[in-house]
Amino acid sequence: MRDEAMDYDLQPVLLEIERRLPGPSLRGSYKDAESGNLLLPYPRPPLAVRPAAMTEGDIDLALREVLHNWKAMEGPLPEDPSQVRVELHRTFLFRNFPDVLSFMVKVGDFADKANHHPRWENIFKTLRVYLTTQDIGHRISQLDVQLAQYIERAYREYTESAAAENS
Repeated sequence: MRDEAMDYDLQPVLLEIERRLPGPSLRGSYKDAESGNLLLPYPRPPLAVRPAAMTEGDIDLALREVLHNWKAMEGPLPEDPSQVRVELHRTFLFRNFPDVLSFMVKVGDFADKANHHPRWENIFKTLRVYLTTQDIGHRISQLDVQLAQYIERAYREYTESAAAENS
């Protein structure tokens, strides 16, 4: 089971990265009203047109038809445990740590251009990806399904390339 405090544990690292950015115009942290801690904001700009949350039936259909290795999961929001987030989740395995980093850069570039960012955690050769749409109350939308499909294609390319190198 995931440690939900991990999201906050990363904040000091992210804030240090932000502090070292070349100019103040690139910075965007804000002070959390409850704790008074500096936190990094959700991606900006917000979506111009908010997507609709998918129904449970639509999510089940997507998992059954196109996202075979993914699952839907629910959990509390770390910043407000009284609220629930629903996410698509999948764990990916790689040959080594540099392969994971390369994969994250590739997916991260696509996600940034699409302005739809994953929540993920990397431990050595393992990458856990969680997708949800923050703009609609942390529910699953078509944006998450589309990003999951892109991630699947990128991972398939990675595994085919790794197999070719090993043969």
